[in-house]
Amino acid sequence: MSSTLGNYVELQDASNSSRTSTDIEDDVVVFDEIFTTHPPTVCKVSVIRELSWIFASATAILGTKELMCRHNYHFPATIALTSFVLGLIVYLIVFSTTSSSSMIYCTTSLGYGVKNTHWLHQLPNGEWRRMFGVSFIAAASIPMLFQGILHMPSLPAIVMLFPLITATESIIHFAVCSLLPSKQTRQKSPWWSLIAMSALSVHLYNEYRLMVPGLVWSITALISMGTARALISIELDRSSNTETRRQKFHGFIMMTIVLGIVISTVIAFNFEKSPGINLSYQTISLMLLNSASHIATAVTGVSLLAYSPRLSIAVEHVESASSREVLVSFCSSILLLIGITYSQPPTVVSNAQFLSYMLATFCVLQTVQDTEDDETKQSAEEFTSQNRIFGKKLNVASGKFTLLAFAGTGLVVYFLKSVSIPTLLPNNVTVLNPINSTSSTFDIVVSAYTEDPESIKQMLDSIKRTAYVSNVQTNIILYTKNQEANLTELKESTGADTVILLDNAGREGGTYLYHIVKNWDVLAEKTMFIQAHAHNMRELLPRINDYLVEETGMLSLGFSGVTCNCLSCEDRWGWKDDDKVIPSLYQEIYNQTCGPDTSILLSYKGQFIASASRIRRIKTSIYEKLLLAITTKEGWNPDGNTTTFENKVDAPRFGFTMERIWSLIMQCATDPRVAVRCPTLLSGMSIGGDVRDCQCLDT
Repeated sequence: MSSTLGNYVELQDASNSSRTSTDIEDDVVVFDEIFTTHPPTVCKVSVIRELSWIFASATAILGTKELMCRHNYHFPATIALTSFVLGLIVYLIVFSTTSSSSMIYCTTSLGYGVKNTHWLHQLPNGEWRRMFGVSFIAAASIPMLFQGILHMPSLPAIVMLFPLITATESIIHFAVCSLLPSKQTRQKSPWWSLIAMSALSVHLYNEYRLMVPGLVWSITALISMGTARALISIELDRSSNTETRRQKFHGFIMMTIVLGIVISTVIAFNFEKSPGINLSYQTISLMLLNSASHIATAVTGVSLLAYSPRLSIAVEHVESASSREVLVSFCSSILLLIGITYSQPPTVVSNAQFLSYMLATFCVLQTVQDTEDDETKQSAEEFTSQNRIFGKKLNVASGKFTLLAFAGTGLVVYFLKSVSIPTLLPNNVTVLNPINSTSSTFDIVVSAYTEDPESIKQMLDSIKRTAYVSNVQTNIILYTKNQEANLTELKESTGADTVILLDNAGREGGTYLYHIVKNWDVLAEKTMFIQAHAHNMRELLPRINDYLVEETGMLSLGFSGVTCNCLSCEDRWGWKDDDKVIPSLYQEIYNQTCGPDTSILLSYKGQFIASASRIRRIKTSIYEKLLLAITTKEGWNPDGNTTTFENKVDAPRFGFTMERIWSLIMQCATDPRVAVRCPTLLSGMSIGGDVRDCQCLDT
């Protein structure tokens, strides 16, 4: 079609000066015949292909999250490496069977056509060097995206950022084409893209499960994907002929895959310790499905999250993103959100986030539709030269229909979200009988070693200024394990009411257990357990301000929402319950065994607040057994059997287990509301948040 239309345009231009009205009428007939018998490949749309990409991309993203978080395969670089290696194999098979690098997917079925070119032209050449930078960006974006998926607790937070890819692409297009003008790459000012980015900022501001690593990796990955899309389309579009475009595109694909393998291998080798073949059949099955979905995504739409079929079409003209691409990407994100909403545990998406996401999608739609209008007019001008009689023939699909479909789909998903979340989160509140035998209202137990006394005093003063603590009687008890410390000076310099010297055994977990066991009958109404160098102090104070109330029973001051299966608990930081401490404690605390689907909420950072009623809800012997486990070489050994590791009393491995089971000990590890709704320390309480979201109350 391209050559037919091109030949016709050349003939028309050659005789343009002698054209008559009759010639123009004949042109209309010829033009109609061309588009009837040879429909343009670039414009021909395969609905099957689009649907295939929608399901493949959604499956790949959700499968990657499930694999890393639910199946404890915490190796994003290894997953990326597997995808790149399989992608290389598939591409080489296709290349060897077709002798072409330009796979054209604009067909009516899920498949591809090829334009044959000599195989010598596909070997590394000078055109490849021009594609190295964009290939490196594209290759690095995949492992970065997987890192973001791993470290961002809320998958919707990433999925709803997909407009950032198109917005970045639009801005890069505008910037590059402004510096290097080309008649084929004219761009409007990207105001709609800037508005979309502002809307996405609102989405992130209202996200309740932000974590710094997840935020940095995911945003960097999406911006890199948008940058790569813009640069590759500009570079291909500025090429002098179709053969050069094919060589560049083939070079881009090959270098992206090879660089992806190199980058992923370096990261995996240095930072990941893969379990090898010690995987369950379920995990292996999910890995196979995940790999297949990644390959299917690449074959049908090139990229994850953002549908990019035009990057696989090395033809005469490579346009910027189309409204159809944005809508297909939007449909995939909608499918993902529906799946995530009904997954276990569910993820909460606020109204403000959803509206911001819809606004951002609308804005990028406006961006690409404005560009499409310009490109349509430009194509009409180029085809008709001085005569513009074919303008109406090249109109794009109705914008009204696009917006109607967009709005309708969004409303349906909003309805599904609004009716599903309340039913998935039963309001479980533990009712305890308060025990009134207390020595004070609020104790602050500090576990110290060699920390700076002045910094300890500043931390304690900040805590005492928080809303609840400032209105109650406080008693500061500082335990130090520094055998050379001057207790009198330490008391004066820190402002503590009591300073006690302990043996250097058990870390902070041993300190807390010692305090509970030794003060069982005179525990304060509430006790804050904290280390001398508190983690995330800047975010910790708002958590105390927002959630500490009179009814507080157990309030964790660490990571939020990390759960595991009671019978096989582990997390992405390399910890694993090898000695089955959690199922043993669960049975002692609840007088029943763990079920196959029992989920346990883990606690982190070794800092929390608990009431005397909740501490004394379980037997003293449990605390004594834990104290013995963390301060002796035997470790956790309830049955007298050999433990799986040697426990060092000054740095016990059991201390990592102790850090994670405080919520279980305080009977706050099975509340689904806390597991699902509690925001991270970075996010803090969002609009519409409730004090019950992050703690178990004594009522």
